[in-house]
Amino acid sequence: MWKLELIDLSSNSLTGSIPSSIRNCSSLFFLNLGHNNLSGAIPKSFGRLKWLHSLYLNKNKLSGELPLSFQQLSNLVILDLGYNRLSDDIPTWIGTAFSSLTVLKFRSNAFSGGLFFGLSNLTLFHILDLAENNLSGRIPSTLGDLKAMSQKQNLPLSSYRELGISSFLINKAVGQDKLIVKAKNQDLEYAKSLPLVVSIDLSNNNFSGEFPKEITKLQGLVFLNLSRNHINGSNPQDISWLHDLQSLDLSCNNLYGTIPSSMPSLTFLSYLDLSNNNFSGKIPFTGQMTTCNDCVC
Repeated sequence: MWKLELIDLSSNSLTGSIPSSIRNCSSLFFLNLGHNNLSGAIPKSFGRLKWLHSLYLNKNKLSGELPLSFQQLSNLVILDLGYNRLSDDIPTWIGTAFSSLTVLKFRSNAFSGGLFFGLSNLTLFHILDLAENNLSGRIPSTLGDLKAMSQKQNLPLSSYRELGISSFLINKAVGQDKLIVKAKNQDLEYAKSLPLVVSIDLSNNNFSGEFPKEITKLQGLVFLNLSRNHINGSNPQDISWLHDLQSLDLSCNNLYGTIPSSMPSLTFLSYLDLSNNNFSGKIPFTGQMTTCNDCVC
């Protein structure tokens, strides 16, 4: 088993716990156990899979905390643990342990606490999905330091080859990588175009404080969802800096003031939801606001 480099057992009816003997597959590059009925804790033995690039454990019934041994997975690029029963704070070591991480999905779990995991260290990050948890506190200003989100990024195949991965496996694994991104009030599946998706979803949590103006530095953002929190303050005029934005959902917060007059300059915007806030004044119904397919203000 130690020669296995790719395992995909997704979308079956597998039950029970993940066997700790997974550590014997020490050459694994890609592992997908998503969409099953696996339960119990994530085994500590995962730390032995030092070459792991993509890990999908989403849509199971896994519980408990993230094992400390995960810190040894320094080559992880995609980590999807969404739709499980994982709990406790998001570990602070994520920002230092996963320097190559581009996709982090912890959606629909029971994580709590704040965002204190060294966001600014994740320079290749382009998808962050922490929606539907119990996270709280202010959204940190360091969110604006995610360098890969400030421009369109496409992780080159050469970066995989530097890890000593065969060309055949690179092409196979990159072809296997698929993610569902919730945006525009629907599920959007991305595969080959996944490196082009730049998304932040922190919806359905308990975040508070003012709208994080630093987000406007992330000029490569395509999808932004901060809905169903307790965010207050005004919507910054600098929102127009997000030139590539296609979907913006700030609904069900405590935002107030006027809708920024710069909003119509977002030429790619096709979905806008600002409902259930305290906005006042006139709607800047010009430019892109006249062509937006789904706009709720």
